[in-house]
Amino acid sequence: MKFSKAILTFLILSGLATVNAAEKIYIADKKELVNIDFKDLEIDDFIKIVSNILNKNILIKNKIPGKVEFLSTTPVYKDNILSILISSLEEKGYTLIDNGAFMEIVRSSEASQYNLPILLKDNKDYNQMVTDIFYITEENVDIIASKIRHLLSRAAKLVTVKENNTILITDYPDNINTIKDVVRVIEKNANKTIQFIELKNVKAQNILNELNQIAREKFNQRIDNEKITIVQNKDNNAIIIVATEQNAKAMRDIIEQMDKKSEEASMITKIIQLKNSSVKDIFNVVNNIVSKKQYTDPKDRPNISSDETTNSLVVIATKEDHEEIGTILKALDEEKQQVYVRARIIEISENESSKIGVRYGLEGGQVASTGLYTFAANVGGSPMAISNTLASFIKPETVKSGVAFGAAIDFLANQGAANIVSEPSILCIDNKDSTIYVGQTQSIITSSTNADSTTDLSRNTYKREDIGLTLKIKPRISNDNKVTLEVEAKLEDVLDGSGAQSGTPTTTKREVKTLAIVKNGENVIVGGLIKNKTSENEAKIPLLGDIPILGEAFKSKNAVEDKINLVISLTPFIIEKSADLSSLRDKLSELDAIQQEHSKRVEEKLKEKANEKKE
Repeated sequence: MKFSKAILTFLILSGLATVNAAEKIYIADKKELVNIDFKDLEIDDFIKIVSNILNKNILIKNKIPGKVEFLSTTPVYKDNILSILISSLEEKGYTLIDNGAFMEIVRSSEASQYNLPILLKDNKDYNQMVTDIFYITEENVDIIASKIRHLLSRAAKLVTVKENNTILITDYPDNINTIKDVVRVIEKNANKTIQFIELKNVKAQNILNELNQIAREKFNQRIDNEKITIVQNKDNNAIIIVATEQNAKAMRDIIEQMDKKSEEASMITKIIQLKNSSVKDIFNVVNNIVSKKQYTDPKDRPNISSDETTNSLVVIATKEDHEEIGTILKALDEEKQQVYVRARIIEISENESSKIGVRYGLEGGQVASTGLYTFAANVGGSPMAISNTLASFIKPETVKSGVAFGAAIDFLANQGAANIVSEPSILCIDNKDSTIYVGQTQSIITSSTNADSTTDLSRNTYKREDIGLTLKIKPRISNDNKVTLEVEAKLEDVLDGSGAQSGTPTTTKREVKTLAIVKNGENVIVGGLIKNKTSENEAKIPLLGDIPILGEAFKSKNAVEDKINLVISLTPFIIEKSADLSSLRDKLSELDAIQQEHSKRVEEKLKEKANEKKE
């Protein structure tokens, strides 16, 4: 206590500090606590106080402006007085260094030039700035420097030496101790291992991309410690991992699971027989899909070939590719919907049909498509009885219009105005072309060679030509129980009086293409294939016209011009499955019976109407 009072009295008397009632500095010996508390004390005066307390000479080259304030509620150790002074000086850009004989206050930015102590393992503790050497063994020195630079004090210095991978730092001891701890942690985490994993069942290049993707998802690649490098060694089919021991073990476990022997890694041969589709068509589709798929190793690409004899595909592929190809084949080889098309090819005489219209008092006796429908509507008839089975297959209104149309054609045929050339039927696969041909093959002279002598013969070269009607139909089943019919009709004929008997006829060709959307069981007419016909009519007086030679005087002949319209009636019926064919036959038989009955009643009704007209 006497020593503390003496110091306080000395400060007051020497005028170095103004200490009010709240300001007091009590100093015991070096190991004792010191109770200090001051306010608005000039820094220069505080330096003098510390010099006296520590009994150390302090060299001050420049006056240091500013004041310092220290509020204390508990005593501090005598040794800490120096740390308080250094902290106060650092705020002003200065620091305190110990030259042995005395202490010197210098600028902090120049402190490293004053032969600062170098810390070694057996060094004592320092309060002033020191220099320490960091030996880096597990990481690049520049990477470590970039990570610790922000921990340095404002006046600290950091230098890297790449030749021996070391860092020199000049800073306060407390900062250096903190930096040591940080460097120790960074080096520990940067200690990565290199592992070689030889694969037995899978190819390294096949799983390399997948492993890198797993590593990116599982570990944060932005953190150096977490970052994993994975490469392949093609020479021995191995995976090389550069990572920490923990992360490398995690990836090794994943690789071992992927390398387990299974069907996934081997090529499997399968023969797949198609049931509903042509192997030629399916082969092109599947092969095109496989050819566009990317494979790391071309050897892993599936090998696909076709056998048209058994309508089968031979596929050599991995289990994964077999599953994908199987899914495609299942969708492509489904049982196709079919369309049963009934056709009626009819030749209608314009002259005769017009006579019928006049004879029975009917309008719409024309032979155009709309005329036939009008004629069918006008012939009338009694109500039709339709079974529930037929009504569920074809809408009743469609049945009635189809039956009425058929009755009109039958009536025209019975009256000699129509000639039903053919009534073919064809079963078409959905969206596939089908063809009907009705006609004959005729020989036509293409060249002729005259005889050169009496012993030589004339020679003719003939060519066989199809003369008749070719009907190409392509149905496409759409929604709402409708069928889109793509129809192409081609009529080839021999022109009358053009030398057909001599083998040099003139042929004509007429062609119609159309696209129509009709309901299931609904009629569609393809018309417009018209040809001119000239016939000779003979009129004579009975008995007298039959007298030889003289009878010619009682006869008259005249040429009659007529137009023959070739009309094609098509009626499509949708078949969902092949098993529905027998059911369709029963329904068509019922439909034919209804039409025959209706035709009979229509004809009776029209005859009654004609008789009433005569009366």
